[in-house]
Order: sequence, then structure tokens, then C-alpha cells
Amino acid sequence: MARIHTWAERLKLVNTPYLSIVIPAYNEEDRIHNTLKDITCHLSHQGYTWEILIVNDGSTDKTGKIVES
Repeated sequence: MARIHTWAERLKLVNTPYLSIVIPAYNEEDRIHNTLKDITCHLSHQGYTWEILIVNDGSTDKTGKIVES
């Protein structure tokens, strides 16, 4: 028997990405921009929802500022 979802449950299902990519980053200012650009370019051609999560582990360089821009 099929379960009937409430509107809130349906909304959550719709907003849940199919793929989550988690990237740990520590002092990656020299490569994080191109990494994100390449991953975003690839994922934008896919037929599913996705998200990229950057975990900035206390970088002392400009990693955080680059990711936020």
C-alpha cells in the first residue's frame, strides 16, 4: 500500500538534493576556485539536483573568502 505524504513531507523530498559533495578544505586558496568551477560545470549538465558543501577547517589563508564569493 502506497504511503500518502503530507505537503511538508513532499516539500522536503523536492528540496533534498540527489547528490551531496562534501569537500574538506584547509588552506586551499590556490586550487579551490578551479575545483569548484570544474565540479559545478560538470554537475550543471546532469539531470539531478545536487549541492556542494565546503568544510573550511580553520584555514589561515583566503580559502573561506574565495568559497563565499
